[in-house]
Amino acid sequence: MTLALASFLDFLFAFFCLPFLDFLFAFFCLPFFCLPFFCLPFLGFFLGFFLGFFLGFFLAFLRSFFLAFLRSSFLAFFFPSSLAARIRSLRRVLRTSRRALRALRLASSASASFSSDSSSWRSASSIASSRS
Repeated sequence: MTLALASFLDFLFAFFCLPFLDFLFAFFCLPFFCLPFFCLPFLGFFLGFFLGFFLGFFLAFLRSFFLAFLRSSFLAFFFPSSLAARIRSLRRVLRTSRRALRALRLASSASASFSSDSSSWRSASSIASSRS
């Protein structure tokens, strides 16, 4: 029970990002919580110190990981460069397709005006040839 309470207190210190207090708690208090559990002062001291120290650093790492996950999206956190590259390539494709559609519209309007001009030219030439 005391070990569970000590681990919970160490978790609170580590989670709220108080590394100095976590270190002090792991070095001074946690070994004494472990003493009645193991009944060996030397083993309890070192077990408490290493348990608190490494558990504190591990929980601080988990906390920073969790906060970074909350600040950004899942994909941007794990794949930042590939996601940015995909967005850039998608923008490039959209830009290119817009240019292609614009060129296609210009070409179709130019061909329509050319065909209407050539048909009027043909009709004018046929009228002129029939008169002569």
